[in-house]
Amino acid sequence: MIIDNEWFDACEDGNADEVRKLVDTKKFLFWSSVDINRQDEFGYTALMIAAEQGFADVADLVLEKRARLDIQAKNKVTALTQAAQNGHQSIVEKLVRGGADIDLQADSGATALYLAVQNGYNEIAQILLGKNANTELQANDGATALFAAAHKGNEIIVKKLLENGASINKTSNDGTSALILAAQGGHRKVVEALLEKDIAINTQSDAGCTALFHAAQAGHEEIVSDLLSKNASVNTQNDDGASALMMAAQDGYEQIVKALLSSGADPDLQGNRGATPLLFAALNGHTSIVNELLENNASPSLQLNDGGSALFGATQNGHEEIVSLLLKNNANIDAQIMDGTTALSAAVGNDQDSIVKILLENGASVDLQTELGATALYLAAQNGNAAIVHDLLIKNASTEVTLSDGPSSALIIAAQQGHDKVIKELLDNSVSIDVKRSNGATALVMAAQQGHSRSVDLLLAAGADIDVQKQDGATALYMAAQSGYKEILNALIRKNAKLEISVADGSTALFIAAQNGHIPAVKLLVYSGADMEVQLQNGATALVIAAYSGNEAVVDALLRRGADARKQMSDGRTAFDVAASTVIKQLIREYTP
Repeated sequence: MIIDNEWFDACEDGNADEVRKLVDTKKFLFWSSVDINRQDEFGYTALMIAAEQGFADVADLVLEKRARLDIQAKNKVTALTQAAQNGHQSIVEKLVRGGADIDLQADSGATALYLAVQNGYNEIAQILLGKNANTELQANDGATALFAAAHKGNEIIVKKLLENGASINKTSNDGTSALILAAQGGHRKVVEALLEKDIAINTQSDAGCTALFHAAQAGHEEIVSDLLSKNASVNTQNDDGASALMMAAQDGYEQIVKALLSSGADPDLQGNRGATPLLFAALNGHTSIVNELLENNASPSLQLNDGGSALFGATQNGHEEIVSLLLKNNANIDAQIMDGTTALSAAVGNDQDSIVKILLENGASVDLQTELGATALYLAAQNGNAAIVHDLLIKNASTEVTLSDGPSSALIIAAQQGHDKVIKELLDNSVSIDVKRSNGATALVMAAQQGHSRSVDLLLAAGADIDVQKQDGATALYMAAQSGYKEILNALIRKNAKLEISVADGSTALFIAAQNGHIPAVKLLVYSGADMEVQLQNGATALVIAAYSGNEAVVDALLRRGADARKQMSDGRTAFDVAASTVIKQLIREYTP
């Protein structure tokens, strides 16, 4: 018996001479030594291999030897499906003449006709149709040969299939029809051919989309016109509530928008989330479409479920001309989304100065708050936009707010962020300078805490209370000392800030500077007269804490200025006793008599 590999290798190589030689080799008298219909590991026969690869000579040889035509491989393909799929017309013709079953389906459900159409082999498709191939057989996804032709835009085969009785209204597993596929793909000639028949023009896919919806979404203007001329429903909505008009408006297809409106499309039809064609057009900056919709009485005040509107969307995306257009048509200027944001606060948050001006000129309320309590002025101050702050102050915007975590002000947030131009603008308008947060912090305290020295200077020059305390007792001086901001400490000391104000545990500015190892701050405070002998509730002094923390330079600075190393804590220990290193112990010995 000839080894199988030798036989299949010859077939796969298209070696007709070797195939003939193997076929003609006799085993006993007139029996060939090779089984012409033998299948390889995938179930392929020599005929299938030749049909797939287009080896006409090999196909002729095995056909002469009466190879079986309809053997199916493991995936159920046949010689005919393989020849049709790969465009080998002469082999298809031979197989069809030989009586091959033209309607056998592969595992995928595809037939020879389907595969020929799918791959654009018109002549093969027509050969099969001439032999009455079944046009209604569906692949596993429900698609027929007509679907494949419509999807490819193959007008010739579509017409041929229709002539052969292909069902025009059959749908695939997801509800898609041939018309939907053709409209979606922009294949006008196919659409026209289908529309000539008694077609269900408003068929919806499982997602609720029609041919008109897909044509409008893809911008196929002529197909939209064709469908409308056949009375396609213009207000059908898909599962998301979207309509053809929404899709055209969203993507900027002005002529399609006009055609749909002329055919009765509802400009105020809302999707499941409340979206309208106007909102989509405004959001994406399609000014001419916004104008067209407004001229067709679209309402500019309809809102999304979360409160969003056409005005809000245009504002958020910076479409200035559309904002003006919507306001001229009485859009609700103060509409708020779920978190309380208005068009004005959105414009402020995005630093859109020109849109802010337009909104203010049209009477936008300046003191509406978000759910967190922020106003437009607060947001402008937070962003450091002095120009917008100026415009809002002219409109008498309130400078104080009640946030979700308590009272605050535009000045406080500007100081916290170090926005000096905003601080100056606010101070020039005589805002309250010593407003407190819930924890007692003022603008000055926040500026000092964050290290904004210029902000501190502006606030001090304007008369900010220099010694105001937070609830924990901390002052601006204490906060600056805590982080070692020497320049701010110097400014506060020059303005006579009290050096000995302490927090709840008795810690002073000098103490916290020493604890955190800020040597320049320690030296400045000491040279300015800060009391080095202030004790915490446990009796610890700045020297004790510095020694315990291992801050040798701080210990040295304090000792040089006369700090008392003999002072005891409540447990009797001294700085020497708690010193973290022998170096510190030696320093204490040197300065202690």
